[in-house]
Amino acid sequence: MPRRAPLGCPRPGCRNMKPCPDHPASAKSWAFGASGRRMPPGWPRTRARILRRDPACVLAYPGCLGAATEVDHGDADSEADWNLRGVCASCHKLRTQAQAQAAARRARG
Repeated sequence: MPRRAPLGCPRPGCRNMKPCPDHPASAKSWAFGASGRRMPPGWPRTRARILRRDPACVLAYPGCLGAATEVDHGDADSEADWNLRGVCASCHKLRTQAQAQAAARRARG
């Protein structure tokens, strides 16, 4: 399967591709920049299909809202249906925060 095209720097106005030499990634930019990324063509149909398949949040962390309203990528490198899952906003936020913290720990060494 071909890889996705490289994404641009999430910093507004920056024309560099990732990884951006002018705006290095940090845990904060990773956590907050993901919501502004361009989704692949046909994403609204894909999102609707995944939410029909997973109407209840599959993560079910403490504080789960129950109904899946967002789609989480298990692995950021794939847009395949097997890698996507329906989640509630609360669980998605917790998962994203945990991923950002793990990225920050890895960056610190």
